Amino acid sequence: MAVTIDLSGKSAIVTGGGRGIGRETALLLAQAGAKLTIADMDEASAQRVAEEIRGKGGAAIAARTDVTRAEETQQMVRAALAAHGRVDILVNNAAVWTTKLFKDMTPQDYDRDIRVTLYGALNSSRAALDPMMEQKYGRIVNLISDAGRIGEPYLTVYSAAKGGVAAFTKALAKEVGRYNITVNGVAP
Repeated sequence: MAVTIDLSGKSAIVTGGGRGIGRETALLLAQAGAKLTIADMDEASAQRVAEEIRGKGGAAIAARTDVTRAEETQQMVRAALAAHGRVDILVNNAAVWTTKLFKDMTPQDYDRDIRVTLYGALNSSRAALDPMMEQKYGRIVNLISDAGRIGEPYLTVYSAAKGGVAAFTKALAKEVGRYNITVNGVAP
């Protein structure tokens, strides 16, 4: 895919960037010239993506991050600032889902799904806002899902979490727009 946007001089963080949509997003941002921080709970996969980007001449670091822990998302942002000097773009991609009937889910199942999918976006966004507000520029992209709009059987808690991310996206956009920070949702 040809990338026509120029992100030279920009720094981007992609949560859940070690595989899947996160990996592909990170590779496209790097192809456009952004410096990347690949955040993932699986440090080895984050490192592989960072190495792939560096192998193609880009700049990237890996940051082992559990997005359910606010202090780890703050460390993720500090690592990006130390490596790249700024944080311009945050892609909240990290998510998990338990595929089973809701009646068969345990509180541990839905706690995990909500903490990673919804709280991960909250924690990561909160951590990135201070540098973005200070520089009066930022782009936050939240991966949402049609499941959050219409609901999906066997994905009831994931649907609820993504619905929360969609509402969070709209509300945060209204709060931070005056700082030249946009917040958008993308449903792949």
